[in-house]
Amino acid sequence: MPKYWLTLRPDAAPKGYTAFSSSLPARNEQVSAGFTLSVFGWVQYSQPLTFEDCWKFDLLPDDPIEYAHFSFWLFGNRDAKDAAYYEKDYIEAVKNGVITIAGAPEEIQVALEILLYKEENNA
Repeated sequence: MPKYWLTLRPDAAPKGYTAFSSSLPARNEQVSAGFTLSVFGWVQYSQPLTFEDCWKFDLLPDDPIEYAHFSFWLFGNRDAKDAAYYEKDYIEAVKNGVITIAGAPEEIQVALEILLYKEENNA
């Protein structure tokens, strides 16, 4: 079941969740994307949320691949076409040695690591 982290609001999530856990104050949690995040809790759904819902409710996807795509969606000004363009462009630039992950904008560095790792391990 898709899980999302409550990052800014401990009591806000779209309706229809299957499980919800929230607490005050925020606590540090290791998320599946591989980093520690200060969160108020989590919420689960039977189906993935839209990126728009994640953005509106300040939620971060726990699934690393969904998190990576969401990061590019935010980087692309919440536009799916721009997000796909940036994702493809930055991945190719890193693979071809044009830039390093550290040379990419900070807000997409973890997303690049996740997607490049997935490519390498699925090849």
